[in-house]
Amino acid sequence: MVDESIDIPVFCDALELFKLGVSWGGHESLVVPALVTRVQAAGPNSAVDFGVSERMIRLHVGLEGTGTLWADLAQALETATRR
Repeated sequence: MVDESIDIPVFCDALELFKLGVSWGGHESLVVPALVTRVQAAGPNSAVDFGVSERMIRLHVGLEGTGTLWADLAQALETATRR
């Protein structure tokens, strides 16, 4: 069962340390919503082929402090949780 109580775009926008994008080998934390991955490819798309849910979020954890990253995720989750 999919948890619909979290607004994925709001969650991603509320993140302050995690930037929207894919990793090119950098050290910064990144977030990639699966919906972006599912719609961006013009040809074969492995996210679609493997049934990746549009509600999934990929996190690339960088070198920022662990506590700071957890705090960023927590505040974004609180912001994006539908009440």
